Amino acid sequence: MTFFNKLFQEILGCNKKSNFEDKGLLLKENIKHSQIFLNNYNEWLGKEMHHDILQYFYQLWAQKLKHKAAEVNLYLHESNLSNGFYFRAETRWNSEDYCFFIHYITEKLQARNYTLNHATREVIEEGGLLKTIELFYLKPSLEFRKTAPFEQFFGNIEIQHRMVNGETTIVKLVANTYSDRRYKKAYDFEDLMNFIFVL
Repeated sequence: MTFFNKLFQEILGCNKKSNFEDKGLLLKENIKHSQIFLNNYNEWLGKEMHHDILQYFYQLWAQKLKHKAAEVNLYLHESNLSNGFYFRAETRWNSEDYCFFIHYITEKLQARNYTLNHATREVIEEGGLLKTIELFYLKPSLEFRKTAPFEQFFGNIEIQHRMVNGETTIVKLVANTYSDRRYKKAYDFEDLMNFIFVL
């Protein structure tokens, strides 16, 4: 395991356990966006405010493709069956922008035959800080699980949004794939990144 892969797992918990386990949750709930959120999101899209963040992410990704050791604000996790990235929030965008950005990704995947399997929010108080983790888990639609070999597209996709006192700190995305004969070969992670970030 490379240093960055180990760091990725330690910081963001690539295992299945919640990082908030045994810390005394203040809140655990399913995420269901209100109509106000959706109206504001559509206004955000209509004003093309998503262009800036998408183009910036794609620039970081392009630099990483060119030079894996590039010192940019995008940290990659790479293995045979699990690939992803995490990004430390920058002040040019606020937490609402990041919420809308994540919703944009989930909408785009749902338009590509994905289902939002679950979306949850957990909040704890630790050291006088309110720490929040939002988790979105997407899988290929059930209609593609009728006959083997099953289509897995980009794999099962997990998106995490971490906040401290309501301010975004980290955005993480991981695609997990299967290698057994019940599944068709997954698309490359590079294809997923291009699908998400290219306007």
